[in-house]
Amino acid sequence: MMGAAEPRSPSGGLHYSLQEFCRTSSAHGLGHLPDSSGRTRYTWLLIVLALLVALVYNVSVSIYREVVVQPIRTENTWVTTSEPMPLPRTTLCDLSVFRQPRLDARNVSRELASYLASSLGGEAFTAQWFLEDAERQSRLEAEYESILEPGENYTDLIDSLSPSCSDVIKSCQLATIAVPGEECCQKYFTAVYTIRGKCFQMADFTQEDDGKQHGLLFTLSLPPAEFPTLDRSLVGGCLNTRLGMEILLDDPHRLPHVRVYTHSVAVSAPGVLELRVTRETSDRHGLLNSVFPPRHRCAASNGTSLPESVDNCPVLQLAETIRLTCGCYWLSLPVTINDTGTPICSPLQVFSCAIPLQMNQSRSGCHSACREDDFQTDVIVNKLSPMAEAIGMKRGVPPDGLLFLKVYFKTLQYRLVRHWCQTGSELLAELGGHMGIFLGVSVVTLCEAVAAIGSCVAGVCRARRVDSDEDVRQRQDVGGERGAEPWGTKSHAMHVAFRAYSPSGELVPMAAAYYPPPPEKIVRSSLQN
Repeated sequence: MMGAAEPRSPSGGLHYSLQEFCRTSSAHGLGHLPDSSGRTRYTWLLIVLALLVALVYNVSVSIYREVVVQPIRTENTWVTTSEPMPLPRTTLCDLSVFRQPRLDARNVSRELASYLASSLGGEAFTAQWFLEDAERQSRLEAEYESILEPGENYTDLIDSLSPSCSDVIKSCQLATIAVPGEECCQKYFTAVYTIRGKCFQMADFTQEDDGKQHGLLFTLSLPPAEFPTLDRSLVGGCLNTRLGMEILLDDPHRLPHVRVYTHSVAVSAPGVLELRVTRETSDRHGLLNSVFPPRHRCAASNGTSLPESVDNCPVLQLAETIRLTCGCYWLSLPVTINDTGTPICSPLQVFSCAIPLQMNQSRSGCHSACREDDFQTDVIVNKLSPMAEAIGMKRGVPPDGLLFLKVYFKTLQYRLVRHWCQTGSELLAELGGHMGIFLGVSVVTLCEAVAAIGSCVAGVCRARRVDSDEDVRQRQDVGGERGAEPWGTKSHAMHVAFRAYSPSGELVPMAAAYYPPPPEKIVRSSLQN
């Protein structure tokens, strides 16, 4: 119908609300937009847009880094303790693997000795072409079975050919307590089987004060010309039997299977060898408390002596796979307890079943331990001096064929390395820093924006509802159903003015406006006059 005043669009209310938000917002720079004009307004608009783009970019980068990349943060601190500190576990391996006099006593050929050494070493110490020669494997397996005595098994044969603990360790001194070799072996050492053959592992020892006099001192035997020469066509180039001793200092909760070969100190000459130890403790419990679960989370210890750490996990997985697939237990995997009662693998089972499984082993699902110790060693070698021997300076110098090994902490101090991923509070602090440095945006600003949006949405809804009611009233007024006064009168103009919209979208009183009457009203009034 003609004559009714068109209500203002709610868009004007949104514009007004946006201006008010910019004026009253706690964010920096927004207040310059509604209060400026001309070039100044455009300048501030560009500044605010540039800061907004920088804010969105930095926030996006931070969230992407924490969700997708997940970097690990580290913190190094040196900790000095007055409490006794445990020395690393000491593992001693004779580099000869077998003693030649013992091989001769059992009529073990050079080829069979190589066959037995490779069955302990596995993939690393076995030539590839021998793994493909099934006929040679069968022949050597028959020779192996022929030399076994009644009631003797694979482990017994390895023990009879390898040096004993008393052959390797002549004496030991724990701080100020000297212990003879036999007693030292019985009280403090146990035999373990690794890829280096039969080794001897010392139980934990705690150093109570600084300096070498409070550490360990071993007298080790290095007998000359008692190591065998192995067949290179069978053992490959990695396994070298020679005069010497391989020494591994490691965390007691870590299996020495591969680390004997890769993390040890080898010595081949008599003299004095000092291993000055530095302890490093890695604490990864912070990886369990990150806001986003990291891919490289740590394996929490369950109280066992063999936690499934990144070093132990592959060995434990391989041992279980061999047990299920081959039906036997590989001797050189140093799991101390065989609860299932599975028999020890024969050399033929090792070459035909265990080593192929080792070559195709997957390391998926293995994580670092949440807390573990690692040890770095400063090696100090003091070889025998011919001049010292000539003038009789024998004090502190071992006889020929013996090695003095000293293991100690110089100071009771260790380095603590803490690893963690960003926590929820750290992420909020980082995001808040980005928002504050670019636009001064805070949580209060976000609440202000939510409140402004809510007010605009509520205003639009109310505007649409009032428009519908007013349309009905205006149609009734034009039709004369409510006895409205003729168009063009002051009262009608005021009546329309009360229904005009404010910039915020609400009905408020406004100045009177005169609207001319419709043409048919003018004609009717003229006829009456």
